[in-house]
Amino acid sequence: MHNELTNHASPAGDYVYMAYARGLLDYMEEQGCAATVLLAAAHIDPGLLEDSQAMLTGEQYCLLWDEAVRHSGDDDLGLHVGEVVRPGKYGILGYAMMSSSTLLDALDRQRRYQDLVGKVGRSELICEGDMATLQWDSPLAQRSRHAGEEHLASWMSFARAMLGTGKRAFTASFVHAQPADISEHERIFDCELLFEQPCTAVSFPREYLSISLREKNPGLQQLLDSHAEQLLQQLAPTDDHAIDQVRKVISDFLIEGTPTIEQVAETLDTAPRSLQRKLSAAGWSYKELLDEVRKKLAIEYMRDGQLSILDIAYALGFSEQSPFQRAFKRWTGQTPGQYRSQLGA
Repeated sequence: MHNELTNHASPAGDYVYMAYARGLLDYMEEQGCAATVLLAAAHIDPGLLEDSQAMLTGEQYCLLWDEAVRHSGDDDLGLHVGEVVRPGKYGILGYAMMSSSTLLDALDRQRRYQDLVGKVGRSELICEGDMATLQWDSPLAQRSRHAGEEHLASWMSFARAMLGTGKRAFTASFVHAQPADISEHERIFDCELLFEQPCTAVSFPREYLSISLREKNPGLQQLLDSHAEQLLQQLAPTDDHAIDQVRKVISDFLIEGTPTIEQVAETLDTAPRSLQRKLSAAGWSYKELLDEVRKKLAIEYMRDGQLSILDIAYALGFSEQSPFQRAFKRWTGQTPGQYRSQLGA
């Protein structure tokens, strides 16, 4: 059965924009396989090729990978596509990241603007001790080994372009089982490889986060941020007010502790399941939105020199200071004390 998309309406579940799929299609064209042939084989309307904002379901995208592997005979196709990725594959997101001041700034933009390439999972930066881990929790990696490997290889390629080729990761993690031959994995990642892991991820020294990027451009960055924000608003204009309402209710509850989705739903006179569906349709989970509200408020509160770190922790619904400190490190790559000392507060 054909399952073709012919407009820009968001399909149910996960999806990617055609612009995101172009990385694979362009690579295959260079290998002598026409993009239209691959699209037709995957039951995708070849006419969508010229529309970068056309949407493919996650199922279609994984089927496209299956057909590309079959046509190419390349068992490591995902790795090979990922290692030659260019910023244009990620559109505004890619260029905004490249023009950022530091790697931490770039990863903040990745989290903020990741929906501009599709809704195929979420990226999260986790900092613990002297290590940082960038992880991608996505059903695509579960469905297709090649989609997961391409994503991680493109991260590595992107990072080397931003930081310089001398920087190495410590570990690269994959959700699929270890292939019989991992020589290409070893060549491309040049670090410890872990398979059958909970999510796709790469770990690296935390100090990398503060490295000044090679192509940083504050003026261009401001322009790209403005454009990216406009594009985000266009993605789900009907959801903005509802999401802002949830943010406000969360903010109001925080002083009393961490609000549950049930408490927020009751305040908004809706059912928890209905609220979760609305959040999911807008690209959020309740946990992510709660985290975003806390992060935004934390940075605002840190500028107030009259508030102690413990005061801020309580105001954000934390029962004590230590979990707030861990959360703040995850958000910013710095302890609250380090962040405040830079502000001079």
